[in-house]
Amino acid sequence: LLESATLVLFIAFMCEFLIDLHQEKENIAQELNMMNRVNEDLRHYAQMTEQIAESRERKRLAREIHDTLGHALTGIAAGIDATLVIMDKNPEMAKSQLHLVRQVVSEGIGDVRASLQKLRPGALEQRGLKGALEKMIREFESVTAMTIDLDYQADSLDVDKAKEDVCFRLVQESITNARRHRAATHAAVRFAVDGDWLVITVRDNGRGLPQKTITYGYGLTQMEENVSSLHGTLLFDGSDGFLTEARIPLTKGEYRE
Repeated sequence: LLESATLVLFIAFMCEFLIDLHQEKENIAQELNMMNRVNEDLRHYAQMTEQIAESRERKRLAREIHDTLGHALTGIAAGIDATLVIMDKNPEMAKSQLHLVRQVVSEGIGDVRASLQKLRPGALEQRGLKGALEKMIREFESVTAMTIDLDYQADSLDVDKAKEDVCFRLVQESITNARRHRAATHAAVRFAVDGDWLVITVRDNGRGLPQKTITYGYGLTQMEENVSSLHGTLLFDGSDGFLTEARIPLTKGEYRE
């Protein structure tokens, strides 16, 4: 009886052990299947993320090339027009003007190369935002008939590179449009801090536009997207010349009271 009972208990134990082992194998198989599905989902997610990143980079490069080439070509066209006017009357001045145009061409080529190499504008790297704006404005004035005033009241700012890029491109595109599309002869650029906001205004004296007729081409659309990426707002007003106003939020540590 004792041996029979022991045998029965042993068989019962082995049966339960085998059942548990089978159940454990099934659990492991289910977990492996789940891990395979998760890995597959992660691969799809990685591919999708890579595609999104590539799309963003293409847009960024397109925007960079549009800004640099558009700005440079507008200055070149205006400089050539001025040269044609004075060529017969004052050859020496025309020669000097052509030298300025050549300088703008060279720097435009440099900016395009920098964009293709995924770099920031060289002036921003070397001079900071204010210095880069002053240099860009001086060069644009030298090859066009425009005068541009810069009122920079944001010396206390210490913003990141992304915000510097957006601010620089905003001003560059605004004054380029003022000359190219509205034949402006003067523009006023202002940087100021209003509470927790950086306020940038660019006002020109070119041809005004009724609000309903302002069309969003590539340049204005990119300006709006750039500012939106920083959670800012952008306003265009063509009732008196043309006004571009951007409000970009500042975080603690980016400015001193």
